[in-house]
Amino acid sequence: DLPAATVLRGNFEGSFFLTSSLAHANREMLRGLLETGQCEIGALPFEEGEPTSPSARFRAVADCFGRVLPEVDFHLRHHWPPNFDRPASGKFVLMQPWEFGRIPSAWIAPIRANVDQVWALSEYVRTCYLDSGVDPEKVVVVPLGVDSERFNPQAEPMSLATEKSFKFLFVGGTLYRKGIDLLL
Repeated sequence: DLPAATVLRGNFEGSFFLTSSLAHANREMLRGLLETGQCEIGALPFEEGEPTSPSARFRAVADCFGRVLPEVDFHLRHHWPPNFDRPASGKFVLMQPWEFGRIPSAWIAPIRANVDQVWALSEYVRTCYLDSGVDPEKVVVVPLGVDSERFNPQAEPMSLATEKSFKFLFVGGTLYRKGIDLLL
């Protein structure tokens, strides 16, 4: 918690208006940071040609989109593949999910040298970083929230354009490393 008058300046690098899970997490996190009134943020798109036609809920995020703030307090980076290069200014915060046990050994030296803090999305992910040799002082758990207005037992069920009796929900990416080949 910051004193009420404190305003932190930062840049947030990632995808924001695509349909990917990272973009969904980024726009919700950026929206939440802006709603605190204690952050001025530039949103640096990671992928070229990203659309920016948001709903009213994300108007403030769109207002930051493509704006780079000079001389910031922090630089938050969340995209795939990861980039461990130190940003031009500010504390470097890396938000990099990893669900496969130890992190790749090639990540350890650049994290040690360039990253000021790693935001792990769960205690499991934090343990993956610690077991790989990342300094425990650098790794904190910052869980993603849940939109309880959208995801709750009373929510309207999603209608699917099918008459089939069997419907299968797959929550995950359709990437080889996520096992889509095994699922199919």
